[in-house]
Amino acid sequence: MRIFCIIWLFIFFIQYNYVNKDLSKIDRNKLRTNGVIVVKPDFIKNPINIFDDKGNIVRKIYYDTIELDIKITPDSGLSIREYYPDYNIIIFESNGLFSNKYEILINNSIYYIEPNQYITFQSWEEHIKNVFVSTNKKNPLRNSPYEESKIIENLDYDRTNFIVLDVCENWIRVQCDIDCEGCPDNKIVNGWIKWKDNDNLLVKLYYAC
Repeated sequence: MRIFCIIWLFIFFIQYNYVNKDLSKIDRNKLRTNGVIVVKPDFIKNPINIFDDKGNIVRKIYYDTIELDIKITPDSGLSIREYYPDYNIIIFESNGLFSNKYEILINNSIYYIEPNQYITFQSWEEHIKNVFVSTNKKNPLRNSPYEESKIIENLDYDRTNFIVLDVCENWIRVQCDIDCEGCPDNKIVNGWIKWKDNDNLLVKLYYAC
């Protein structure tokens, strides 16, 4: 009887911890998919349907003509890669096409969206060229794309964002954004930053200046 109680408590402990995990939280330091789906900030005339694995419509992306935002309904507890509807930024993690639909992640679950003129699939290598990035002293700007390369000194990483000029495997060639947060002493600085290590994202991505 005692052994049975211990086993029962052990099973209950595992189930309790499993059920109470916050599965909707996205770790934005991880690259969990091949790329992303970007919803274009154009005027969406007809809602874009989001399907579950049985083909049922579970959500819609639509343009709110009153608030002039792109929105997702229902959006309660929504957790996707990036969701800033007031800036018309909606981005899903995606593994690309699957049976004529794009596979996307919402709240860590797989859903599907049909290709149309308002959405674009981008690999991570393509996507990072369209955003601003920042880094820190632990992952500094270097002269060349390898870790033994000379570090470019005298950069305030807390006040410096970069635009991406090129991608070379795990490294990106960047340039400080003089039109946004500026460059040191108003001089353009460029170099290389390691942006990923396997599925770990080593830089922060920004979608607005």
